[in-house]
Amino acid sequence: MARTRKTPTKFAQSGHKGLKRPVPNLSVGKYHTKSSAIHEIKFTGALVHWEDFEDEVIAGIEELRPKLEGIITHENLSRVPSYYMTQEHVQAGDEHGVQGRFQQHVGQVVSAVLKAGGFPVKFSDYRASSSKDYNLIPDVAIIDVTTCDLRGVGEIKVPWVGAHDLDAIFNVEAKLQTALGKLKYGLFSTYDMTIFLKQEQSQNGTWELHYSSIVEYSQIGGVDKSSLRECAFYLAVLASGGHGANNQTPLDSWVE
Repeated sequence: MARTRKTPTKFAQSGHKGLKRPVPNLSVGKYHTKSSAIHEIKFTGALVHWEDFEDEVIAGIEELRPKLEGIITHENLSRVPSYYMTQEHVQAGDEHGVQGRFQQHVGQVVSAVLKAGGFPVKFSDYRASSSKDYNLIPDVAIIDVTTCDLRGVGEIKVPWVGAHDLDAIFNVEAKLQTALGKLKYGLFSTYDMTIFLKQEQSQNGTWELHYSSIVEYSQIGGVDKSSLRECAFYLAVLASGGHGANNQTPLDSWVE
């Protein structure tokens, strides 16, 4: 009698559980770009560490949990063969490839949870937004589901170029702050590492760019740690409620 291959059991997955899971390892092609894509514009504005960002995410996710229990998929959560489509197969070789994998594993999942929870925003490409005001096109957008107005933006770089190390990226890169414009929230990612951003006005009236600690792609959501998806979800929720930043600072006071 022929033996049949046992199919891994499928489990219903809620949005809450889906957000906590890490994203897959990025599959980098044998041949890929090698040059830096950093724009030689130095950021000179006020930078402030958003040190309690992950604590905010954890508290926010818990507060919103009743809206996150809707089933978003049925997946094999047990060990599965390497050829299953839940594994990463598409290889990235340049920035556009990394952007696509980020949107697939972060934007797609987070947008499903946002929709299931009734939140009025989703991830998209910039060209899918109603905005046409940017000279430097953001790589990722968060938009209103009805009006398609911008609510947040993101910049993506490849992780295999040393100059893209997020620990030192603000020494030379100012494109994202320029892209933020009058928006309050954004993110900067190499897929492997991501930082989350917001513009805030200090008590003395000076505008500051707040940045989170690095969130790694492999982080799993728990009682003291947030996953990349949880952080992206939380940022999108913030952007849905108060996305504007009336920053009138001249651009030449932010960058040089």
